Amino acid sequence: MTSAVRYSRGHARMRALKSRLWTSLDRPMLLRAGVDPDGHTVSGAPEEVFPPLVRWYVTLIRAYPSARTVFLALLRLHEIENLKLLWRAAARERAAAVACWRPLEPLATIGPGLAAATPHELVHRLSHTPYDVIARALLRSHATDLPATEIGLDRWALGALRDEALRLPAREDAARRLLLSVIRERDVDLLRRGTAFGLDADLIAKSTVVLSRECAAEVLNAAAAWRPGAGPLWRVLPVSVVKAAGPAATWDDVMIGLRRARLRACRRAFVGWPFQLAPALAALLLREEQARAAISIAAARAGGSAGHAMLPLALAASLLEG
Repeated sequence: MTSAVRYSRGHARMRALKSRLWTSLDRPMLLRAGVDPDGHTVSGAPEEVFPPLVRWYVTLIRAYPSARTVFLALLRLHEIENLKLLWRAAARERAAAVACWRPLEPLATIGPGLAAATPHELVHRLSHTPYDVIARALLRSHATDLPATEIGLDRWALGALRDEALRLPAREDAARRLLLSVIRERDVDLLRRGTAFGLDADLIAKSTVVLSRECAAEVLNAAAAWRPGAGPLWRVLPVSVVKAAGPAATWDDVMIGLRRARLRACRRAFVGWPFQLAPALAALLLREEQARAAISIAAARAGGSAGHAMLPLALAASLLEG
């Protein structure tokens, strides 16, 4: 079966979904009035943001059944945040912050009902979920060390996504590069926030998933140890990051550069050969950025200075960029 026949139905569904994305024409109304093109108030609440996003996942999984595991690996990046909520609550002997829970039904594999009084009990309750092995490993190695545990969970989820990317056939090179760009961005974010956790730079460097395979450990150590005033940031970054983000002066500049590079890659996917996975992934990644933008727009409209500061970063890989 040719790719045109295999992906023709999926391509039609992807085009229908893509037409619902916000564009630069919607930006003034979204930022000024906080209203989307359908006239709905933009909300940053998880129960408003995530169910529509999950519907995209469900639609694309049905339209591209051979790529089901790829889409689920992407979705696990959200579910791992829910697992972090459960682990924090268990480690601190507190109730889970259900207001921050990301509702991912019908694709969710864990729920708030798994909340436990201790990490040991939580790990036992995870025994029949995809997180069984990693949870047991982290309990043995870190237990109540929350920063190390959360980095371990991130690394596990990103490693699963990397494995899915590397399993794609050669004809899906554009899709592979899109997925690796997501992981590379998460790796860079780990370098940025890792030292704030009080972790050793070498440990942070070894926790990266793609960058640790692309460059030498000393390069990542230097990036993880960088502080403002220690010279230009871009000089200590891996070459692959500088090529994508440009000669950035701050970590925020790096992240914005990486997201804009991914936006350009998504646009290229739409004008390339349509009957492959890359256009569907590009549309989904843009929908992910739309969800991120909704959260930041809602925070900014609520009057929080942090929300306003997040807007450039949140919109960097969105079609709202223009």
